[in-house]
Amino acid sequence: MGLLVEVVNEMVLYSLDFDVKARDFDSAGEVSSNLRSVLKQLSLNPDVVRRSCIACYEAEMNIIIHSYGG
Repeated sequence: MGLLVEVVNEMVLYSLDFDVKARDFDSAGEVSSNLRSVLKQLSLNPDVVRRSCIACYEAEMNIIIHSYGG
């Protein structure tokens, strides 16, 4: 996992970088779980955390199922 933090116009921008391997069903959900931990540490609204992690999990599964990795 890579984490980049920038301050732009008084806003803090976070960028997380994860590797997802194609057909690696054993690791499915790790990225969304890591994202959840980071978002909770930032004390974000629980609904925002939940929705973000659901979207992340869906994207993660699409990469695992349908691509060569990413």
